[in-house]
Amino acid sequence: MTKSRFLKMERIAPVSNATMVPDIETVDFSRSSPLSMREQQKRARARGVHWDEGLGGWLVASFDNVRRVMSNPGRFASEGTPVAEAFGAQAMLVVDSPMHHKLRAAWADQMSAVGVENVAERIQDYIDQTFEPCFEALNRGEAVDLVSAFWRLTSRVISDLMNVPYESAGQFIELHYLLADNAVVPFEPTSPKFIERAEAKEAVFQFLRPLVQQRRAALARGEQLTDMISMMAATQGTNGITEQVVVDNLLNLYLGAFETTALWMGNITIRLYEDENLRELLRSDSSLIPAALEEMMRIDTVVQLNMRVVRVDTELDGVQLKAGDSIFVMQGAANQDPAAYEDPERFDINRTGKPHLGFGFGFHQCIGQFLARLEASLNYSPRWG
Repeated sequence: MTKSRFLKMERIAPVSNATMVPDIETVDFSRSSPLSMREQQKRARARGVHWDEGLGGWLVASFDNVRRVMSNPGRFASEGTPVAEAFGAQAMLVVDSPMHHKLRAAWADQMSAVGVENVAERIQDYIDQTFEPCFEALNRGEAVDLVSAFWRLTSRVISDLMNVPYESAGQFIELHYLLADNAVVPFEPTSPKFIERAEAKEAVFQFLRPLVQQRRAALARGEQLTDMISMMAATQGTNGITEQVVVDNLLNLYLGAFETTALWMGNITIRLYEDENLRELLRSDSSLIPAALEEMMRIDTVVQLNMRVVRVDTELDGVQLKAGDSIFVMQGAANQDPAAYEDPERFDINRTGKPHLGFGFGFHQCIGQFLARLEASLNYSPRWG
């Protein structure tokens, strides 16, 4: 998956057996692209399901077709994608089998809308501790790096929920960069990038495995543990869940929880800075903040691109796809589809209708979406006075 406003594609290995179509524009969200991201999204939607030469796969950009792909793991697999290679091949993010539901169940209550409210007070404390020094510096007329502050906040929250030392988070943020960089495209096992990723994953595994073993021993002694490592560790030995499955999911959780929310809060801050009327509206009525945050996720989608693999020969919107083909869904483009949203490029805090795809859709919809919403809403709700 690609998480940012800018995407640089580095293609090393072929991922499709489809017939190549010549003279096809390719998606390039990098800063050097001659076209804006919005313009590329429009062109991709206008062309329907089509082959992208640079990506080496089919590109899907309309709202309805993106939802069709994301909601049907029987036809479009997450397993075997570069994301699986980068973030754990047996993590629930990419497992399409019934084991997915068993793994998700371990954290379902804790990550529900009701469950995350249980940690709201602690999150608010972390927000205050993180940003009060930032506000003090701003009041002194100093420049402040808010992006790093967002990362400190999200890493502190997940460290708390996993009951691991917050001091460990810094080194793993760097490892996250190595794993997430170009995670939407495959690399040959002999390539430096592949080797670098493998070493980064192993470093996280070496950190997590002893913790899993410690929690399992404590659970065996009858200790009542409710942190997220313990809850996943408790599933080991059931339903085919091995220690590797456990640590794959913990790697995905630990590293995945850092970035998406931090980038979302960065986008929120930019929009609030640029839109004085919106700032004043939210100051006057804080009940509008949740709707505003959702609209910001729609219009400035964090996860722009995701990949699936076609399982069996199939048809999508009149286009024939072959088993083994790669297919890329443009969530950001789908969230700007005029067929789904009236005047989609307009920021509308009162927008109704179809929910955005910023947290995914269907089988692999983000399990941490309610935690992300809570972090963002708590971070901005007290700040309008």
